[in-house]
Amino acid sequence: MWRVALAACAVAGCLGPADHRCADDSACGTGVCVAETQRCAFVTERCCGLEYGGGAGELSHQCVSAVACGDAGIDQDATSDGPVDAPIDAPVDAPADAPTDAPIDAPVLTIAHLAAADSTVGTGDLVITGDTVWNTTTGISTLPLGVTVSVARQVPLGPDLMVVHARQFSIRPGATLRVTGSTPLVIIATAASIDGTLDVSANGTSAGVAGGSGGSGLGAGGNGESVPPNEGGGGGAGFGTAGGVGGTDGNTPTARGGAAGMGYGDEPLTTLLGGSGGGAGSDPTTCSGMPVHGGAGGGAIQIFARDTLTISGGIDAGGGGGPGGRQCSTNAESGRGGGSGGAIYLQSPRIDVTGVIAANGGGGGAGSRSTVPTPGTPGADGALSAQPAAGGVFETTTCGGAGGAGAFPPGAGTAVGAADGCGGGGAVGRIVVRRTLGIISGVVSPAPRLLAF
Repeated sequence: MWRVALAACAVAGCLGPADHRCADDSACGTGVCVAETQRCAFVTERCCGLEYGGGAGELSHQCVSAVACGDAGIDQDATSDGPVDAPIDAPVDAPADAPTDAPIDAPVLTIAHLAAADSTVGTGDLVITGDTVWNTTTGISTLPLGVTVSVARQVPLGPDLMVVHARQFSIRPGATLRVTGSTPLVIIATAASIDGTLDVSANGTSAGVAGGSGGSGLGAGGNGESVPPNEGGGGGAGFGTAGGVGGTDGNTPTARGGAAGMGYGDEPLTTLLGGSGGGAGSDPTTCSGMPVHGGAGGGAIQIFARDTLTISGGIDAGGGGGPGGRQCSTNAESGRGGGSGGAIYLQSPRIDVTGVIAANGGGGGAGSRSTVPTPGTPGADGALSAQPAAGGVFETTTCGGAGGAGAFPPGAGTAVGAADGCGGGGAVGRIVVRRTLGIISGVVSPAPRLLAF
């Protein structure tokens, strides 16, 4: 059809598809209109952020100059970590669901961790207006028409992913979407807005979605050592960094605290994984016969928006606080380690963050002493803020290690007097913000890895 139009234009002297002109962004589909040249440009990793499309005449596939790129609002920091060796023949075909009036040279959008067959948006809108709970193990039911759920194999490697496909995805102010289960969650939409709270965090010993339970995960904290009847505290879990080491028993130095959990994965989150669980005491069943493990790991969440992603509310992937040591008639227990924060992966051409995104570690629990009737208190869960989660308290003294947050490393557990050791704090998780345009004026803890879209 366009060949007929091209022949007609050859006679009339008008422009053909090979030299597509634009007056504003609406003529460029998923791209932007460069005012100086009146040609459409699209986000690619090969250039500073924008590359002229294949329909831009003599400018086709040339990088927009640095000045023009800045004038178009490109965030240079967001592209600084992008690869510089992308092939010059990067794909230029329009995505299957592009607007019908989009130019034929729009590049294909690639969604991290997913194969192309799993990277489709839905046809229905998903709006969370009140408190809602999803579980990725048992599945998500009662979704609007046009919103679908699939299970996809993670690319290149990693656990399978539960993928929600929507057209518009939003969480309204005052609403909370709480996600649990064993499978990481990916949300794909044309546009997404988080004005309420997306909660994939751990709550004490209850893990966030795909987070590790106490003592499990690649960065699990170690259990404290025992020299009966004395115990060291559990080590804090690691992820973005190592966790905090558990505290040695205050009465017996050879009852050492558990080892700090190691950091794992990489900054770009090549594999989408949740946080790990903190360590326990040497005997988690000392008092009641019922085990008490360390704090659990924060969850793993990914959001892809083809056009824009705005966050004025909060996304919480914090780790769980370690339980405090129980006190019983003939013995006492050490504090447990805090769980590490989870993973948050955001990808869209434009991402604006005015709210809070956090994957902080949980605080370590306080130990107890058999001669004192007061048990140690638990550490706090990783907070939806830049503040470290507080460690647990024995009597009036904080001895559990603080959770990692922002630039603060997780704290080590200590002991109070002759009490058992207290738990170490859990480490921060990892956050990736992959974009080209937008602003980050809100709180992001820990600092995100910025990648080009």
